[in-house]
Amino acid sequence: NRARNKESKGSGKTTARAVPSSGEATSPCSVASLSKRSVQTVTHVELLRNKNLVLWHVIIFMWHMSNSPVLPLLGQVVSGTGTSVSRRLSAASSDREGMLWACGLIVICNLVSAVVAACTNAMINYVSWKVLLFSGFLCQVPRTVGIALIMRFANSNRILLSVTQILDGVSAAVNGMSCMVVTGILTEGSGRFGVVTGSINMVWAAAAGISNISIGFLADQSYEAAFYTCGGFGVLTLILVTMLKIESIYDKEPLDRFSISTGIRLARKTSSHSLS
Repeated sequence: NRARNKESKGSGKTTARAVPSSGEATSPCSVASLSKRSVQTVTHVELLRNKNLVLWHVIIFMWHMSNSPVLPLLGQVVSGTGTSVSRRLSAASSDREGMLWACGLIVICNLVSAVVAACTNAMINYVSWKVLLFSGFLCQVPRTVGIALIMRFANSNRILLSVTQILDGVSAAVNGMSCMVVTGILTEGSGRFGVVTGSINMVWAAAAGISNISIGFLADQSYEAAFYTCGGFGVLTLILVTMLKIESIYDKEPLDRFSISTGIRLARKTSSHSLS
């Protein structure tokens, strides 16, 4: 290079260093170095000062307080091991039939959840994550109230009780997707995504254990009261969701957060440029 510079100076010509245009691809190493420079890891104390992040933990806790006990209790009702109405149903049918109905609740939920999760990528192009989160958690209220009303006025009809699991599948899919994506948005630029994801899972497990024990004791007195209580936690979750701001206070260069597919398209474009 020095020899070339001397030759250019001797000939009276100047050479300019080639600068890549905006259309040219940046190498993966340079992209990684730029991302490392822009991300500064925040401390755990700063995470606790983030009101949005703390509120997100409370929302996950309250939603699982509402959701976790419903399926076990509903399984007891349809299988014939719960209320007096269920015991009358089990007296008219075999125990094996009751277990089939209980297993069917899980199958319905998983099938609906798979379909909704597959459609989430398309839906998020038209609605924000907050709207999707509110709509998914909203399904918990008519589900729990509907179960209690079916037990009261429809003699715990197994078919109607099984239909309520469609709402469970919708809310479960939204919760499963949002736990990762919303947590990623709230922690973007902090360098603490793994820590927050672990705390979210801890809150999830804690709420599942506490709710099953406490609501289980209440169900010993009245199954309907237990389902209404779960619905009450669901209403409280919806109120908290309206207060949540799905944005990062650490990200200085915010990206389009309305679509998951945006990141996928950018990743594909970067990989195609690097290969070429």
